[in-house]
Amino acid sequence: MAFRSVSRVLGLAVLLLACATAARAEGFLMPKNDDGSAIVLGIGAYDSGLFGGSKETEVQFQAEYRHDWDIVFGIKPWIMGFVTTGSTLYGSAGFYRDFEVFDDIYITPVIGIGAWSRGNAEKDLGSILEFRTGAEATYRFRNGSRLGFQFFHLSNASTRDQNPGQESIMGIYVLPLRELKKLF
Repeated sequence: MAFRSVSRVLGLAVLLLACATAARAEGFLMPKNDDGSAIVLGIGAYDSGLFGGSKETEVQFQAEYRHDWDIVFGIKPWIMGFVTTGSTLYGSAGFYRDFEVFDDIYITPVIGIGAWSRGNAEKDLGSILEFRTGAEATYRFRNGSRLGFQFFHLSNASTRDQNPGQESIMGIYVLPLRELKKLF
């Protein structure tokens, strides 16, 4: 069982790479603008119950750093952390890829792995090691900043017997570092 879930996570990563490769080769969905490294700030619902009727939704505060280093085919690294009103903590790192689907409208899939601490939450995700998969939709303003929403799922990919997983949905603001520097 654990092998099947881990293989699904790895399969998603391979699919992301394949899509990025095809898009890069064709110039399809490639962003017209490279806004450089960015800070992403978000607030939303942790354990939102979108797929399971959770009774313990908490407010989640998130900060993320996205590096502009193009590893391969537009795939870039990120590092992030969040805290909830129930003292749940999560820190992770992974990869993202921007796809400009319409003028100034972006879809960004993300995948990563990190460490999770339950805090005061009732739900136990079954492991400290948790995988993060998700996507976001954002609108890009002229200065390169973006506003949108992000959905993601945390799961230990059945590496443990207990694997309830959880979903978060967040409103996010993406601020390019060059714009942040203008403030100081």
